[in-house]
Amino acid sequence: MLNLLTNPLKNLLTNPLKYSTPGSKVILQTGKEGFIITDTGMGIPGEDQARLGEPFHRASNVGDIPGTGLGPAVVKRCVALCGGTLAIHSGDGRGTQAIVHLPL
Repeated sequence: MLNLLTNPLKNLLTNPLKYSTPGSKVILQTGKEGFIITDTGMGIPGEDQARLGEPFHRASNVGDIPGTGLGPAVVKRCVALCGGTLAIHSGDGRGTQAIVHLPL
């Protein structure tokens, strides 16, 4: 299971760095049932949140920041294969919180 979660964890940690201003905080909280990553970046507009996890979909506010739109789809699939859940809480200009819950 650890191998399957390496890429999702990497994606969930690097995306906030990519979509936040330099010097912004990215917080990783871990526990026995999963982890939470919180950032203070640009956030995800409400109209894009319903499409999170769709391959190749990128939020409308990313501008010219490079990316493929595959990261969230891979994260969602890997977490599901581990029997876990992924919840994303965000808002345009309010940052993002990703919560990964994994079975014990």
